Amino acid sequence: MTAPFRTVSLFAAALLLAACGSPEAAEEAAATAAEESAERDRALVENAVRDAYEAEGAEVTDVTMELAPDGARYIGNATIRDPESGNEITVECRYTTDAGGTPRLNCDRMTDAG
Repeated sequence: MTAPFRTVSLFAAALLLAACGSPEAAEEAAATAAEESAERDRALVENAVRDAYEAEGAEVTDVTMELAPDGARYIGNATIRDPESGNEITVECRYTTDAGGTPRLNCDRMTDAG
C-alpha cells in the first residue's frame, strides 16, 4: 500500500484547494480524495487475495476486505471453491506490508462453529 505517497498527494491537493477556495471546500475535497484513495486501496487488496488463490487454481466466489481500525492492515474473509470438488470454504485473511513495503497476505481456514 502506498500510504506515504497517498499522504503527499492528499496534502498537495488540500493545499491547492485551500489556495483556490474556502476552507470548507478544501476540507471537503480532501476528505473526498481520502475516501476515493481508501476505496482504491481496498479494491487492490481484494484483487490481491483473488489473484493469490486463482494462481493456485482455486475459484474465489467472494472476498470482503476492510481496513482495520488501527489502519495498519486489511482484514476480511474470502470464500474459495475447489474447482474439482465444488466444495467451498471460508478463509480469514490479513493483508499487511512490512517495513520495506513488501506485501504480506495470510489466509487461514475458519473453523466451523457447529
